[in-house]
Amino acid sequence: MTTLQTSKNSRQKKYYDKHKDDEDFKLKNRLRVKEYVDAHKDDPMYKERRKNIVRKYDNKPETKLRLQKYYNDDKAKFQTRSKLRSREIRLEVIDYYSNGEMKCKECGENNIEFLEIDHIDGGGNKHKKEEKYTNLYHYLKRNNFPDGYQILCSSCNSKKVKLAAREKGMYGTSNQRYRYTYTQKIKNDAFSHYSINGEIKCSCPNCNEKDIDKLCLDHINGDGDKHRKELRLIGVVGAHLYHWIKKNNYPQIFRILCHNCNQSLGNYGYCPHDNN
Repeated sequence: MTTLQTSKNSRQKKYYDKHKDDEDFKLKNRLRVKEYVDAHKDDPMYKERRKNIVRKYDNKPETKLRLQKYYNDDKAKFQTRSKLRSREIRLEVIDYYSNGEMKCKECGENNIEFLEIDHIDGGGNKHKKEEKYTNLYHYLKRNNFPDGYQILCSSCNSKKVKLAAREKGMYGTSNQRYRYTYTQKIKNDAFSHYSINGEIKCSCPNCNEKDIDKLCLDHINGDGDKHRKELRLIGVVGAHLYHWIKKNNYPQIFRILCHNCNQSLGNYGYCPHDNN
């Protein structure tokens, strides 16, 4: 740094220290900063420079401790605010991709608790690993609502996945066809066992869903995550659950729900059908 530049920085600091408590100076400074940000917000170099500054500041040990203390002092408030913000973003994304209709593109379901984002061309898991996002709704808003997505209810989305798997199983290799056919038989046996008076349907009192491609098994006590983790330790994942159920003589810890009711109960703790 040259002597001239050092002298200039020194004068600026003195001027700032002298006027930093002046309200007019604060206002002018905020307006000047805002004007500069607005003029450069789309400049990639400016964005990268700002990220580096924020990253450098946030990685300071004293900053981490101060922010952690600030969060812990009122954790409930921040958690509530975060949930509300996430819900606002979710509604904004659903509104955009449904063209303001806020309903499933396939069946017309309009209960907001049942609706979700679907990758039109599939590949959702692959996309998540590539982009390394944790919340798809936040990712879509952050990236200015890219094309390739639609709104489906959870049941229609699940059916779409199952139909794709069925096509692969029916038209794949002979080994794939055999495994798919056998797994479907085990699955149908499990659904038959947990059926209501011999009828395979959603057990939610006010839901009459009977399409087996839209149905799933639900843990009655709501401890599905814990149970799946335990099963994962012994290699039971995905469709292997039906084999485990048969091997263990159909334990009475499951019931049949449609994916809509199941997802709503898991995410929100209630089902909209309860209000019907």
